[in-house]
Amino acid sequence: MRTIRPVTEVVAAAVTAAAVMGATATPAAASSATGPAPVVVHPGESIQHAIDTAPAHATVVVTAGTYRENLLITRPVTLTGQGTVTLQPPATVMHNTCTDDPDAGAPGTALTVGICVLGTLGPTGAGDGDLPSVVTPVADVRLKNLTVARFTEGIEAVGTRGLTLESVTGRGNADTALLSWYGDDTVLSRVHMTGTGGFAAVSLRRSHRVRVSASRFTGNTGLGLALLDTRSGVISGNVLADNSGGLAIVDTADPGPTGNIRVAGNHITGNSRYFPGDGSAPPISGVGLILLGTTDVTVSGNRIIGNAPSAAAPLAGFGVGVLDATNLTGGGVPSGNRVTGNRISGSPVAVRYDGTGSDNIFRGNHIG
Repeated sequence: MRTIRPVTEVVAAAVTAAAVMGATATPAAASSATGPAPVVVHPGESIQHAIDTAPAHATVVVTAGTYRENLLITRPVTLTGQGTVTLQPPATVMHNTCTDDPDAGAPGTALTVGICVLGTLGPTGAGDGDLPSVVTPVADVRLKNLTVARFTEGIEAVGTRGLTLESVTGRGNADTALLSWYGDDTVLSRVHMTGTGGFAAVSLRRSHRVRVSASRFTGNTGLGLALLDTRSGVISGNVLADNSGGLAIVDTADPGPTGNIRVAGNHITGNSRYFPGDGSAPPISGVGLILLGTTDVTVSGNRIIGNAPSAAAPLAGFGVGVLDATNLTGGGVPSGNRVTGNRISGSPVAVRYDGTGSDNIFRGNHIG
């Protein structure tokens, strides 16, 4: 569970692929009455050059093909694929704040981040450890119809408002498919995140008003989806399967309660893999849903089936867990959570509750 070093400003791209290849994207002839004309990128041209030169709020259309680039986005833009578009690591990484974080990646290895989305960042905030503060969030970045594959991190976002991922696939990224810090109004729709090896395929942290729907989180070593210190949101209609755990909502020592989140209509099944822990997260195996120190989370109408451990772990062998976060993460005790009307079966323990906190309700669940 990595952190970001504080920075005083966004680090711009040092060398774009366009400079290396002498290639440029193709703009439309003129802007339309409703906004900037789209900029079209063809194989052999530079996506980064198109992002850098397109007007704010423009759409960059990437035509079908495999592009070996890592990208930096610092202003409003829509990046959309036309046909099958795959982003893979380049031979030479373009350096930016995301790739140059010394706390990320194994020592001596190059950190690759497929798409780095950054607001304007400032010095470390009070009580934030080595995390930067956000001076101005970058708004309305939209990523659509893309596959981001084989990076250390597929997408990293810090300081965003209205970040949208639609029909985005993250495949075979070593640590995580999406890591987001300080993201307000983040929307994930019809994404598929698979084959990651870190703590979670998607990790949304210190965020507000998140929505995750109609998406798949499958075949990951760690969790499918994790929300840490996130306040308000809806997680609905997703498939979380064949991970070490399906979904975790976690409170840490960050000030303020984690919660006011609705989890409804999800299929959380067959999460039996083993995550060995990473120094800041414990080992996990065979877990459907974890509420760790949360407040006012509603879990209803979900199918939480067949989550059985493949190895012993501190967090293992339950369909739903409602637990005290004090010792694990420095967070609070669970309170006001409601687990109602779910189908829970195929785990050694259907509901694990340690009795801490208050006003936690378990009612109307079909067990077994």
